[in-house]
Amino acid sequence: MVQLLQCVECGNSVSDSAENCPHCQAQDYRGLTCTVCLQPVKPSEVRMEKGPMDTAMFFHPECFSQVRNAPRPCGSCGVFVVDASIKECPNCGNDLDRRLCSFCNQPFSFHIEDYDDRIEEVVVGGVTIYKDVVLKGQGHRVCAEARGGKPRETLYEPLFNALEAGQWREADRATDQLVRYFASNSSVANFPVAELKQIDELWVKYSQGKFGFSVQSRLWREAGGTVGVDEPRVYGEFALRVGWQRAVGTVPVVDQSPGSWKEQVAAFFNRMRGPKTETVYEAIAYQDLIFDLSAPPGHLPFPGANAGRNFSLGRSRMYTDSWDVPYMAALASQLS
Repeated sequence: MVQLLQCVECGNSVSDSAENCPHCQAQDYRGLTCTVCLQPVKPSEVRMEKGPMDTAMFFHPECFSQVRNAPRPCGSCGVFVVDASIKECPNCGNDLDRRLCSFCNQPFSFHIEDYDDRIEEVVVGGVTIYKDVVLKGQGHRVCAEARGGKPRETLYEPLFNALEAGQWREADRATDQLVRYFASNSSVANFPVAELKQIDELWVKYSQGKFGFSVQSRLWREAGGTVGVDEPRVYGEFALRVGWQRAVGTVPVVDQSPGSWKEQVAAFFNRMRGPKTETVYEAIAYQDLIFDLSAPPGHLPFPGANAGRNFSLGRSRMYTDSWDVPYMAALASQLS
């Protein structure tokens, strides 16, 4: 279906299948994307520069002037230089910083172009996660902010707001997003402790000491677990304590045929005591967890909240979108 677009050059309507504007003959009637602000540039006004690998980079004249004349301080004498073509300080003669902006390929000063990392929310496999858009130190502030997203400092707002309002399920999901984000560039085992402390302090404060990673770490150790080590038996005990699984009955345990005479004697007395049984447990589905303060200590946050799955060892062997209870316990043990 043919759609009508507006020619950025003359403002008239143009079919989206046209090779050029029938009114002004402009070929790039959609506009050329400015490298700095990401907005369309009129073909008659565009400033073109060579980028990495001789690729073409397009600019609004005013945008190019802004990044080309961005101030750079001399690292030796402190004099400010506002011309990107100057390579040596006009005052002391020392070389100037020639670090290039990752977006516009023009020199910039890391110390002056200060901005926070920027993130955005994306949905991957039905799970909402945070993704880096721009990292601090990549280039000019004007280029970074044009890439969208929101300052990384706002990461904790959903968690803070949910906990303050007592919305425990939403807080659990917000925590899961944070864990995935901070572990995305490495692993849960290398999770930044400062961020873990921030998350934990919020949980402990608003749950009156009932929930949080530090609470789970203590319970993991009380269950006989070693921080940082996967132990199925310990996880079973831990999951019972925090309310992630429940006992559903017992099954008889069949002894293997005894070998030595000592084993035969032991088997005889075991039969005299009656049939040996073993308790059977089942994982509690995510939607059936308790999202209020009546839950057992350590019940929240739950690993893999956004995926809504329980994992036999606190993590999934098929997916990489949950965290490890033993590893988080190891990290949380460093918070006290």
